[in-house]
Amino acid sequence: MWLWLLACAGSSDPLVLTPVVDAARLTIEGPEGALIGGVYNLGPLDGAPGDELGLAVSRGTTLSDGADLYIFSGGREGALTLDDADQVIVNDEGAWWIVDGGQCTPEGAAGHRNAVGLGDLDGDGLGELMLAFGDDAGEGVVYLLTGAQRAASRETPLSTAELVLFGPGDTFALGTDLAVGDYDGDGLKDVVIGAPVTASPERAGEIAVVYGFLMASARGGRRVLELGGVGWSTVTGELSGERVLSVGDVDRDDRDDLAILAPGCASGLPGRVLVVSGAALPRVGRNERLLVAATYQSGAVLRGNLQRLPDLDGVGQDELIVGGDTDEHGDRVLVFSGEDLLSAPSLRPKTSFQIGANSRSQLTTRRLPGGEVELVSHDGDQLVRVRDPERAVGWHKVEGWAPPCLVDDRPDRHRLLDAVDHDGDGLSELVTVEPLWPTCDEDSLNRGLVIVW
Repeated sequence: MWLWLLACAGSSDPLVLTPVVDAARLTIEGPEGALIGGVYNLGPLDGAPGDELGLAVSRGTTLSDGADLYIFSGGREGALTLDDADQVIVNDEGAWWIVDGGQCTPEGAAGHRNAVGLGDLDGDGLGELMLAFGDDAGEGVVYLLTGAQRAASRETPLSTAELVLFGPGDTFALGTDLAVGDYDGDGLKDVVIGAPVTASPERAGEIAVVYGFLMASARGGRRVLELGGVGWSTVTGELSGERVLSVGDVDRDDRDDLAILAPGCASGLPGRVLVVSGAALPRVGRNERLLVAATYQSGAVLRGNLQRLPDLDGVGQDELIVGGDTDEHGDRVLVFSGEDLLSAPSLRPKTSFQIGANSRSQLTTRRLPGGEVELVSHDGDQLVRVRDPERAVGWHKVEGWAPPCLVDDRPDRHRLLDAVDHDGDGLSELVTVEPLWPTCDEDSLNRGLVIVW
């Protein structure tokens, strides 16, 4: 399959790029009849160089049958299958799926962060792993698996998780999105968990903050906690918590800060992006209202996406990217200066541009060998690569990423894109899933192929 990159604002002839599979350093073939529902950068879980790659794979022919997580250690190369996975997290709890379309994108690929690595919280040299099953029709549940219990066997059942987290009974879709950062400044990774559906206030959205010291103590036995007493806060906004993202230490107080998407899609209200200082996040107990430091107000429903853009020279603050903002011309990608995220109550983008793919779906960024940073978008139909997104203008589109079936045939709730430093060289490889939906050939079942290139 050939990728053609066309920057419509300044180029008339498409640039022919190397076929993706031919350029791959690692391919992983899925099982016949099952779906590869998501790809995740889990970081260096085993203490060795290189990020580990997680694949959510359906237990049946649809994601509603649930999904297991297959983990491949950093540095793997060649043509592999799921049998070559270094670790398997077995979904024996009946959790419905590991990837979820969320409240605003039920019709296609969503790309929420439902599996995250937390680094080594307890000092044993192995990283902890968190999985969220953010069922948008139910309450949702989040599991923490320690590095020690994963190291004991190649297969780790969810039922052995040492920490299981539920939300209060009036909160739904817990775990729709996860954000990892050090929000209390103690040197351990913490997790913000989005729960965008609340009964009272109706659909206001809530977040929970689970601090690293609590997770570090989750050893030697199973603990089940309701999150209402653990840093829990109602957020002002329609479906707040649909997306959450650590934006780094913007105010330089040694605590990471947080961006929260309040899309407004349930009632048609204009969407917003809320920026919250890490110091304002609740430490324990339930807060009725979260203190928001800065807000971007869209002119329309914001079925969007949040992503960090790494600082090019490494001496400043990462930028914030918001995908899926719309105007009369269609979806836009907005870039906000990282230095300005907490400097004024109202946020204004420094630049915006359009891309051929649906930027509401999935975005990632990666650093290239020359030091440049690239933005990539993938909506299950097209893949778009934008060089230098800080200064991008106009249109950016890819042609030639053709689906094997009609768009209407694709399964919902896929995470098709991520960037990983799989070989530990400081540069990011791109991870994509292909084919993206079941084959049209009645005599052949979809196998799926994960490509690291």
